[in-house]
Formats: sequence, structure tokens, C-alpha cells
Amino acid sequence: MENGPISPPHGSNGTAAAVARQREPVPADSSSDQRVAELRRRYLEGTYKIDAAELSASIVDKHLEA
Repeated sequence: MENGPISPPHGSNGTAAAVARQREPVPADSSSDQRVAELRRRYLEGTYKIDAAELSASIVDKHLEA
């Protein structure tokens, strides 16, 4: 018997699959909701890309401001 990390059967925790099953967009009520709807649409299309260096710099900057 080997000890090691237990991974889900298909390499996913199911979150992406659940999001992908929801084809209907959530109605947008405010600019924040509109932004979330746009990001969700881009994620589902596979066009949502994040620059890791920019994201990490933003996180560090936010924590250094406090």
C-alpha cells in the first residue's frame, strides 16, 4: 500500500464542472454583478487569462498597505 496525496478521479474537484454545467448567465443588477458575469462568461469560453506576476504583486501591495 502506498501513502500519497489522494486526488479526485479525474483531476478536478468538481467546481469547474459545476460552473460549466450552468449555461445560463446570472442576471446582472449592478456594475459589480456585470463584472462577475463578464468574467464568468470569459472563464467558460476559456478566454480568461491572468498574469500571475501582476496578480501576486497586487496581493503583496494590498497586504503592505495595511
